[in-house]
Amino acid sequence: MTIADIKQQIDGPSAANAAAVVRKAREELNQRRLALVEEAADLTKQLAEAEGADRPNVKAATNIRALREAIHADCQAVQEAACEMNLLLLSIEGEPQPASSVKPEWSIKEAN
Repeated sequence: MTIADIKQQIDGPSAANAAAVVRKAREELNQRRLALVEEAADLTKQLAEAEGADRPNVKAATNIRALREAIHADCQAVQEAACEMNLLLLSIEGEPQPASSVKPEWSIKEAN
């Protein structure tokens, strides 16, 4: 689902429904990012094996590096999309408010 699709889905619904759609999309992006990180870690292990062998396989190492760089680029794109979902969620719900347990008169400033 693209960001444009998500924005189209939230144009009509209530703020609560729109926020739920955005949260779901953000969670899917986070899951995708985690999968990409795992894939990159696996490729890093493969690269270490290819380079650490008695006879390093330069061709395989080059291919693995290229794949790993592509995965890192995908991971960055997914991270940017998740950040955009965060901004969209803030625009729907407004800025986060302090918890009800926080007293407005409390301060971290040193008393004189």
